Amino acid sequence: MNVTDRRETIVMTGSTIMISERCPDWLNTISYPYGNVIVDPARQREIHLWREAKFQDSLLASDALITAPEVADLKVLPRFKTKPLKQP
Repeated sequence: MNVTDRRETIVMTGSTIMISERCPDWLNTISYPYGNVIVDPARQREIHLWREAKFQDSLLASDALITAPEVADLKVLPRFKTKPLKQP
């Protein structure tokens, strides 16, 4: 599958993302599976699978896309759960 849609959806403030000095463009979260990535839903609108513009080789999926296989009782790879951005 070739996913070409790139968006800036991750909100760095509040996300537990470690920026590597050797690979600053790779998405790393701290303490998997307890790390979190906060995504701004307004920037994710109308898409379920995308690559984060800030991080090379990242692949993010919407909660709806992640939940669908679980509802159908299909096995999926481990993933990080995103948290929605709290609106002020």
